[in-house]
Parts: sequence; C-alpha cells; structure tokens
Amino acid sequence: MSVKRVLRFLLSLLIAGTLLMVIVPLVGIPRSHLLPPAMVWNAAQGKTTGLIVKYTNEATNNPFKIGDRIYYIRYEFKAVPPEELNAGAHVKRQLYQGRVRLTGDVGVKPGQTVPVRYELTYPEISGVDDPRAGIGCYGPSAWFSGWLIWLGVCLVLSYGIMLLIERFSHVEDF
Repeated sequence: MSVKRVLRFLLSLLIAGTLLMVIVPLVGIPRSHLLPPAMVWNAAQGKTTGLIVKYTNEATNNPFKIGDRIYYIRYEFKAVPPEELNAGAHVKRQLYQGRVRLTGDVGVKPGQTVPVRYELTYPEISGVDDPRAGIGCYGPSAWFSGWLIWLGVCLVLSYGIMLLIERFSHVEDF
C-alpha cells in the first residue's frame, strides 16, 4: 500500500464522516447516536437531580492491584423523553437509571441526591456531575455501545469513496 493510497483513504474517511454527520440527522437520528459516549456526555446540556438507589464496592479483578476495591453507585433520575422534547409544558417525565464508578469511598448512602447530567436527545447517556464520579458505565454510556455501528458504517463508506476516487484519479504502479 502506497502513501498516496493511505492519504486517499484518510481523505475519504473525512468525507464519509462529514457526510454521515450531515445526512443521518436529516433522516431523524440525532448526532448523539453517532459519537462516542464520552464526547456526547461532555457536551450534554440536560441537568437534574437523581437519587442514589444502591452503593456497592467490589474487589478489583486487576491482577496488579490485588486487594483494591472498586466503588459504584446506581442512581435514578427523571428526564423528558427525546420524542417529547418539543411537546410543550405538560410532558410526563420518564425514569432513567445509571451506574457510575467512583474514584474511591466517598461516603455516599442510598437515598441521597446527586447532580445528574444527561444528553437531551439520548438520556441513557448520563452520569453524575461530580469530579469524583463522571459518565455512567451502563448501556449506551459504556464504551462498547451503538456508536461503534456508525463507526463501522463510516469505515465501509470511506473505503467505497476511496475506490471511487482511485477510479477517477491516476492509477498507481504496484
């Protein structure tokens, strides 16, 4: 593979990513489904308070940190469902749940309230708005979630665009 071909692929990846970010929201799928959860959560605008439902600590399975503990809280919060964002003032809020890993034993108890930040168009991406917590590790907030499908679509589309560019550009010598 030559340098020119790699540059063509990078150019086609940029074109494919831009096309997806423009076309997919026009179809009705919000951008929050296309981007990594950490990027979505860092730009999240929704804020509310949540209730801690459960506080747990588990032994780590890291063989280099034997004896260390991992602390989690499970929380619930109510938010406006994405399909009813523009419905007006009389909107019934839906209950969402999340789980967050804490930096240590911070002394929280079930029943306490916590500040929650969430994405308005995808409330499942949420987390505790506190420097000791952060983004949730549940479902769509987790690293391996639905956005990876769109990454795959982008890579396949960029490969197709690269082949199209190669067809109409100068042929390389192998």
